[in-house]
Amino acid sequence: MKEFKGGVSPPFVFLFRSDWVENVNITDSGKQITNSRNGFLDILKIGATVLILFHHFQQDLDIRFKYINFSGDTFYFGRLVELFFMISGFLMFNYISKIENGLSFKKYIIKRVLRLMPIVIISTVVDFFISVLNSSMFSERPVNVIFETVSVALGLHGIISSNETVANNPMWYVSVLIWCYILFFFSFSFSTRLKIKMKFNHFFPPLLIIFAGMIIIQSKCDYPFANEYTGRGYVAFFAGVILGMIVNKNTLTKKWMLPVFVSVTALTIIPAFYFPGLSNWSVTSLYMIIFCFTPLILISQSEPVIKLFDKPLLGTLAKISFHAYCFHIPIKRVIINYMRYDVFKSFIFCNGLIAMIGYLVIVYIFSSLTYQFIEKPLVKWIKEKGC
Repeated sequence: MKEFKGGVSPPFVFLFRSDWVENVNITDSGKQITNSRNGFLDILKIGATVLILFHHFQQDLDIRFKYINFSGDTFYFGRLVELFFMISGFLMFNYISKIENGLSFKKYIIKRVLRLMPIVIISTVVDFFISVLNSSMFSERPVNVIFETVSVALGLHGIISSNETVANNPMWYVSVLIWCYILFFFSFSFSTRLKIKMKFNHFFPPLLIIFAGMIIIQSKCDYPFANEYTGRGYVAFFAGVILGMIVNKNTLTKKWMLPVFVSVTALTIIPAFYFPGLSNWSVTSLYMIIFCFTPLILISQSEPVIKLFDKPLLGTLAKISFHAYCFHIPIKRVIINYMRYDVFKSFIFCNGLIAMIGYLVIVYIFSSLTYQFIEKPLVKWIKEKGC
């Protein structure tokens, strides 16, 4: 196994794929598990995606349930996007040494853009045309919508007038993720060129970026590359980077990860959902990152958990979940269009739970088709081109 610079050999090696990333699992005994993905991380991605879909469905259709609601309740389920950022950052450890050894930016970034952006572009174009068919959904002209959607795609969130004038708005996550990848590369490349040789020099770039992200959020900046969206991404992604470095430097051992962090999660997740005081980003999201997401990610590295969830099906569902995240807004927009018919509207509001589950099934069926007929051929083409 290749050693990390400084002589520390990581207990397992991560292979990056996209934000729904793959990794190789190595047990404490040195035996590699056959599946190239971490099944528990896949479950986290699938579960978070489903909850976000439920959140947006209730948010836009204004459906209320008696016992639990995914929108308008104490806990804001949109915070689960931070989990996606954290997992992506957590799985980037192996690239630190590659950057130090001269990995070019072009080779580093092309694979990420090619594997993320086609699905994002297709889903956003589909959402735009569906919206144009029902012009009442946008308060702005189509030209303004195109301009502001492209601005968000480039990470320039601070110049848009409203989230309502952006097609497929949840795609802000992907644009911010790409900027996090860019920051990751140049921060470690810059520190390498400075030849910083302090013992914990690898922790300084992500710590500085986390600090900058928190300042951006707390000061309520609304500028390109410095706004609430980018700030959330910077903090969560680089928190994941630090977590990955801690685990890979053997500061923690997999033998006691599971019992300790199951206990921590159990003691902290209830107040995260039910304490009214956890309402703003700085409290809620940092609480979730530190006390809920961190334990869950660490649990995924426990050898018994790795073996238990070593299921190829979970990897496939996680890949499809990325498509579900990309396409759930245009599919929901079609449902909203049909609500102009009283019979359809009556069914939705009288059978809210059935409608929401049906929506989830439709999204995943459609996403499995786009995965099969768009992503798989695309991945094959990328491999043939050697990207």
